Amino acid sequence: MRRLYQVSLKEYHPLALPDGRRIKVYGQPKKRLADIQGQLLVSFSPTFYRQQVRTLDLLQRKATQRLLQLRVSIQQAVARNRPRTEKAVQGEIAQLVRHDRLKEFFSPTLSLHHGRVQDLRWQWDGRKKRAIKHRDFGKTVLFTDRQELEPQRMVLAYRSQAKAEEMFRISKSRRPGLWWPAYHWTDSKLSVHALYCFLALLLIRIVLLRLHERNLSVGVELLTERLRGIHEALVVYANGAAQRVITARSPEQDELFAALDLGSLAEQWGNRVLHS
Repeated sequence: MRRLYQVSLKEYHPLALPDGRRIKVYGQPKKRLADIQGQLLVSFSPTFYRQQVRTLDLLQRKATQRLLQLRVSIQQAVARNRPRTEKAVQGEIAQLVRHDRLKEFFSPTLSLHHGRVQDLRWQWDGRKKRAIKHRDFGKTVLFTDRQELEPQRMVLAYRSQAKAEEMFRISKSRRPGLWWPAYHWTDSKLSVHALYCFLALLLIRIVLLRLHERNLSVGVELLTERLRGIHEALVVYANGAAQRVITARSPEQDELFAALDLGSLAEQWGNRVLHS
């Protein structure tokens, strides 16, 4: 098998995702890895490529600034007749360019006198940097033992992992909310508490999917904060009559209220919905 980074993008096939984004994929339907028979897919995303390029450029700029500071400190040490050792400077340089990508196209030069550093110069190899970007950036390697999955389904399943991981992070968070505080001590009651918490997670996920269908994107914390701000009030009139109402809402809350059709639910329960 040819190394994956040697496969030209010309051999990739275009793939359209349901959200309208377009990527390229290269697949090997029958591949064995670690004694597992499956299919391998390499996806190339232009958006991911640009993100990685920006990150590498930012790392390079930060490293250059710190190298300039290191060079000034070396020159100051020489001016004080206390030049630094080669080992110490090499160790500091290694820290400044410890990112694997930077190391691949960075070349330092130390001016030495009797084993002491007099000056520091360096060079960034633009050709090697371009080769790294062309070879590795924007690519994600996927492998599955489910031979029936189409390339689009593989990509979507991989990208959905982040959503599942987010829900697990929320469930394990010690911030007040879904799990904490748990006012129970016995195993049986903790089990029931855990069931309630994961049912709440399931409901939140359903709400997020409903909002996604209506082209609304909002994080879990912001969602729960806005929904908690929608209140039911009991209005008692002078004649003794009473009426339950849903109080006025902010524009953001009203957007959620309409998208989730909470108005119909509130009216079924005998509430009057006040309009903002």
